Amino acid sequence: MKIVTVLYPGGDAADNPELLGYAENALGLRDFVEENGHELVSITDREGDELRGHLQDAEVLITTPFWPVYVDEAMLDGAPELKLILTAGVGSDHVDLGAAAERNITVAEQTDSNTVSVAEHAVMQILALVRNYIPAYNGVVDGGWSIGEIAARSHDLEHKTVGIYGAGRIGQLISLRLKPFDVETLYCKRTRLETTEESTLGFRYARPEEMLEKCDDSHRLPPDTGDARPLRPREHLEDEAGLVHRQHSARRDHGDRRRGRGAGERSTRRLRRGRVGPAARSRGPSVAHHAPPRHDAARLRDHARRAAALRRGRQALPQSVLRGRADGEGSPDRPGR
Repeated sequence: MKIVTVLYPGGDAADNPELLGYAENALGLRDFVEENGHELVSITDREGDELRGHLQDAEVLITTPFWPVYVDEAMLDGAPELKLILTAGVGSDHVDLGAAAERNITVAEQTDSNTVSVAEHAVMQILALVRNYIPAYNGVVDGGWSIGEIAARSHDLEHKTVGIYGAGRIGQLISLRLKPFDVETLYCKRTRLETTEESTLGFRYARPEEMLEKCDDSHRLPPDTGDARPLRPREHLEDEAGLVHRQHSARRDHGDRRRGRGAGERSTRRLRRGRVGPAARSRGPSVAHHAPPRHDAARLRDHARRAAALRRGRQALPQSVLRGRADGEGSPDRPGR
């Protein structure tokens, strides 16, 4: 069996064996994989000829949220032996799930593997934006000491209203970490939480319109799927009079992508006019010319059924893929090719 991992380069830190995410350290899998008679290839190329060449006979592709391989239909056509696409982290928005389901390819992730890290990072972003920390730091590094200019856009987080769009595991952890700051926290998601959960987590359900009206800071956590509604449509941003900080932990900006290439210029103008505060991201890079994966509902049904079967233990788990069937015979739940 051939396993291809696509990971970020380690640079000067590549010699540190404890940092497994580097391509040089291959997630710490090399000894295990090779001792079991399989081949492990670890590269940094996310979309070029090197990757496509290895995928021609690979059965497993491992990628990461911060150095993602955008697996579209064309790439899958060039990987006829592929059986598993595994995210070494959380998220599958970089994979065309419909195309994978049509080819009987399992798409899996390491659920909860970095939820605490993302939640803490989000709180750091909130504090950095509200306190105007980055401009202040850059000003000092450049030799300035413009206290008035920095103070004009620096605020206490206390008694502010924070909106969380997408209150799943990460959103709930963010809310728990914000409670000591004495803020009002609003959340919006498709299915409302139980009253006891809201009380424990310290936030209140609100519709997007209420969040747009009340929030001093917003954080978006939805996956990059076609049905994820943008939290701040353009007309709301153009009309906002107060200072609002925007953050999101998805890889792309849903609203800006739909509005076209001019959206970035409009956001820049609003920042310069002071209409909206700086924005922050906590997810990895995107490929500028890469078309977004298709996530329409009809093509996701098979993927959803397979994911549910994995959770119930009705289908072979990823460990069994590592152990075996390079002979192409497959398993009762996964016929050979």
